[in-house]
Amino acid sequence: MENNSYVYQHRCIATNEIFYVGIGTYTKNDKYLRAKSKNGRNIIWHKYINKHGDFSFEILHDEISRADACRVEIELIKLLGRIVDKTGRLTNISFGGEKTFEGLIRTQEWCRRISEGQTGKKMSLEARANMSKARAGVPTGRKGFKMSDEQKKKLSESCKKNPTNYWKGKKRSLETRKKISETQMGKKNKRPNYVITNETRDKMSKTLTGRKLPQEVVEKIRLKSIGNKSRTGQKLSEETKQKMKISQLLRWKLSKEMNVTANKI
Repeated sequence: MENNSYVYQHRCIATNEIFYVGIGTYTKNDKYLRAKSKNGRNIIWHKYINKHGDFSFEILHDEISRADACRVEIELIKLLGRIVDKTGRLTNISFGGEKTFEGLIRTQEWCRRISEGQTGKKMSLEARANMSKARAGVPTGRKGFKMSDEQKKKLSESCKKNPTNYWKGKKRSLETRKKISETQMGKKNKRPNYVITNETRDKMSKTLTGRKLPQEVVEKIRLKSIGNKSRTGQKLSEETKQKMKISQLLRWKLSKEMNVTANKI
């Protein structure tokens, strides 16, 4: 293992305060290039520099292995503390070491900038095709993953608190129904001319033939239907009757034409 790494710290010239701890590896042109550089620093580091001015660097450990450098960096960050988790004054955003995202805490401003940077961006069809091609046949990261009993219990409790069907057992007010109705007015039906062919009907019939609902489901349906008089006594206007008649005739005619066309093929 090569001893070509080092641990450094940044000290503010104006306040003489240590505000960053990092690790670097020797480069060909400049041995301590990483320690001197302002590039590749996080947003908290740059905000600190903009507020307090320039910095100087100090080499704490030199000519050590990468593994030792990572270990020392983690220990120093833990000892001095970070601004992001309110444990100290370091501008480091992670716990240090090779795991650069471990302990990472994103500030609200950081999240906002990421959001603004991605808003309105659209991937080209070529990029989508390339991604699809690259992922084809590659198993997902969770394939074969098994949850522990504790994880299953937590997931179950979470689902019970936040059911998928939010409106299950709830009733919408007349005002809410009116708003939903107004938002849907004028929208085109996504399947205006959809007609089930005889072939599809036969397939549906074969699939459902012989299928029996559990007694528990039958009982629920029966109890729900008792006293349900939502359309009892309702009278349709002549205009509504005429619209329904025309709609049925059009559907029947279209279905007939589709069946004739299907038979010719």
